[in-house]
Amino acid sequence: MAGQLDGKRIAILATDGVEQAELLSPQEALMKAGAKVDVISLKTDAIQGFDHITPDKKIAVDKALESVDAADYDGLVLPGGAQNPDRLRTEPAVQAFVRAFFEAGKPVGASATRPGSDRRRGGQGPHPDQLQDHPPGPEERRRRRRRSGGGGG
Repeated sequence: MAGQLDGKRIAILATDGVEQAELLSPQEALMKAGAKVDVISLKTDAIQGFDHITPDKKIAVDKALESVDAADYDGLVLPGGAQNPDRLRTEPAVQAFVRAFFEAGKPVGASATRPGSDRRRGGQGPHPDQLQDHPPGPEERRRRRRRSGGGGG
């Protein structure tokens, strides 16, 4: 796999609450394949990674979203996490950045709970028109609590 992505630039868009395995594993694999990978966030400070629902590693941020252009990247990775998608999907700058990848026909990889996903689409990943601009509703919060073992029927 080494060298398959030589010369390619990949953006990983994340913020506090990211499931660290969903960021760090793809990052490592992409770099081993030769890609230049930037972790992009809403802020320039390190972001808080999580191991499921437990805060764990701080993850270095390479660039702030406000300072990058989707045209400079060949692909995008959207890691999931308990909080990461909710914090990102309500941001207009995030919506515009992600939409630019779709409009350019560039690959977008998303994992777990991802911004704007619709599992009824057969696991095709997020669609740019489904990027949500609102926080999760009561039913979504209850579903997440049940899934994490927090009860709340």
